[in-house]
Amino acid sequence: MGEHSYPDSDSVIRANHEMLSSVIGSIDGAQQAVIHHYTKSFRGFSAMLTPEQLKKLSEIESVVSIFESRTYHLQTTHSWEFLGVDSIYQYNQLPIDVKSDIIIGVIDTGIWPESESFNDRGLGPVPKRFMGKCVTGDHFTLANCNSKVVGARYYLKGLEAEYGPLESLNSTFFRSARVAPTPHP
Repeated sequence: MGEHSYPDSDSVIRANHEMLSSVIGSIDGAQQAVIHHYTKSFRGFSAMLTPEQLKKLSEIESVVSIFESRTYHLQTTHSWEFLGVDSIYQYNQLPIDVKSDIIIGVIDTGIWPESESFNDRGLGPVPKRFMGKCVTGDHFTLANCNSKVVGARYYLKGLEAEYGPLESLNSTFFRSARVAPTPHP
């Protein structure tokens, strides 16, 4: 719903629940329908709604946009080749005195933190302005974050709302930012 002027995240969540309750019929129903609230940079939420509820929601004047969740499929499992980088060795040969406070955000299917790709040798400390978190979970501890992987989060509620519990998907998974390594040919 765009930018907001609410004083804190709790007030955004309350406003989201109130808006949804006008569509669903109750605060309790609104709370159960919500999957995630977006409260920092903009006001919004994701929720499981019926077509009728979606139509009612779209008629509310303050609603900027509504879009259906989509499942995206991997574009590549060979990132080094895709990026035109010959090897991790080439990357690690950068001068040691290279310093940067650039933070790059990546949306990915997960990481294998033991991979040499995530080695932070030669990198300085995490920039002080970094506001993210290293969220722990299955086989992923605070030690898995470093000066290269400065933060990691995972989001499963939407996936499970769409496809059911991960345990029912008959594949290896971790309830964390960790992903099972992909065998390469």
